[in-house]
Amino acid sequence: MGKIELLGYKISRLELLNGLEESGEVSLSDHMEFSVRFEPGEDMAVAVLEQYLGMEDSSKFCLKLVWEGIFHVDGIRNGKFPKEEQLKCYDSLSPYADQIIRMLSIESGLMEVAVEKKDLEPVCG
Repeated sequence: MGKIELLGYKISRLELLNGLEESGEVSLSDHMEFSVRFEPGEDMAVAVLEQYLGMEDSSKFCLKLVWEGIFHVDGIRNGKFPKEEQLKCYDSLSPYADQIIRMLSIESGLMEVAVEKKDLEPVCG
């Protein structure tokens, strides 16, 4: 099993639209995508976590965050990046993305929004 080390991260895209006219309870849907690109010759991987929160009418409220992480990868064999290692990348990035989403939701006038951690089995296959 390989070793994963998070070297750095950044917000590569951030969109926030708050057209809510009144405060109150809102119903948000969420969507998440996660991918990892492994560079075998360099022992590096780039993971991208995209998180979207929005209302049915996206002109009222939507938030899109694209978060990238750079990882040093050690001990990967045969140039393959196992699913378990991809999940470690997700586990390293998701708390930071969740923190940004919580802060943006509060600063945009909503109550604190917490995004549930997703099951990545279908994504990392």
